[in-house]
Amino acid sequence: MQYIKNHYKFIVSHYSMTPKKISVVIPALNEELNIGRVLDRVQEAFTKYNLHGEIIVVEASSTDKTVEIAQAHGARVFTVPKI
Repeated sequence: MQYIKNHYKFIVSHYSMTPKKISVVIPALNEELNIGRVLDRVQEAFTKYNLHGEIIVVEASSTDKTVEIAQAHGARVFTVPKI
């Protein structure tokens, strides 16, 4: 039992020190008023929790500046047809 506890502690401590890679996918449609703030918060969380990865915005043919704002904040943007 002690071996299992020690092994578990090693795995948890090693995992918490290893940078995590994730993808955050955010759906959007005409979100120019909010998307910049949302992307800033995601970046803050990446920094706070030592996360590494990408932010993807999937937008449905927005007619405002959602795409431009998302790209300016470093997000990868994919446009899909509006359903």
